[in-house]
Amino acid sequence: MIFEKLAADVARRLAVVEEIWKARLEIDMAGMVRGARARLEEHLSLTPLPLDPDLAEKHGPFGVGRIATHAWQAPGFRKVVLSEISLEPPRIPMIDNFALPLINGFAIVLAPEMTVKAPLFACDFMALPTRISVNADDYASSDLRSQFAVGFGPRDDAPHSGGVASALESDQGPSWLRALASGHGLHAKVSLREVGDAFAALMVHLGAYLEASRGAAKGVDGARSQQIFFEAFHVHGPRVGPLAQVFGKPWAERYSRILFE
Repeated sequence: MIFEKLAADVARRLAVVEEIWKARLEIDMAGMVRGARARLEEHLSLTPLPLDPDLAEKHGPFGVGRIATHAWQAPGFRKVVLSEISLEPPRIPMIDNFALPLINGFAIVLAPEMTVKAPLFACDFMALPTRISVNADDYASSDLRSQFAVGFGPRDDAPHSGGVASALESDQGPSWLRALASGHGLHAKVSLREVGDAFAALMVHLGAYLEASRGAAKGVDGARSQQIFFEAFHVHGPRVGPLAQVFGKPWAERYSRILFE
């Protein structure tokens, strides 16, 4: 009897692992990146900015990772960055189809011109081995935010993605960002089964920001606010995470500046 219970428990656990494995492998991250870029192109007239070749595309040692980054300017924005991130184990012949990505996803940062009455926007969407991490918010110092004529988050009647969007909005994000965050951002880790809902929720917030930024008035000095934003992400961002470990700290330093400075 004991062995039967143990066998049943092992079988249940293996079934859960198999479900997670299949859900992780079925995520179409490339399609989501295309969708995010299409949303940017729908709202903005993008002009490419030059990047050093190793920042435009960087491969990790032994094929364990790749980061592809695009940077543009657009009317009203001094910089728009879209970066696709993938950390995967080395490819092994004969079992390539069974390789489980460690981390893959994308990040977007939109930095308005310094005189535009708009906050910065940053989001990231990451598929981890067993869950989805998603963040999207707009950031400004309190003195600058007080001068905005409109809010930059989704309206109450926006088509949120059910419970996922609500859960994300209930989280204020990391403590080191709360002084700059809007208070209505998306910050959550959800099941791999909810990948579609999480992506849809992120697109709602990106779209709301782009709509609110359209035709934003000028007449402020946003330099201090954007410097505070840069310093926060530069201290807590890529320079201290797995990207620095894989690609090296000097490269991560430059990558952080492309994204956030």
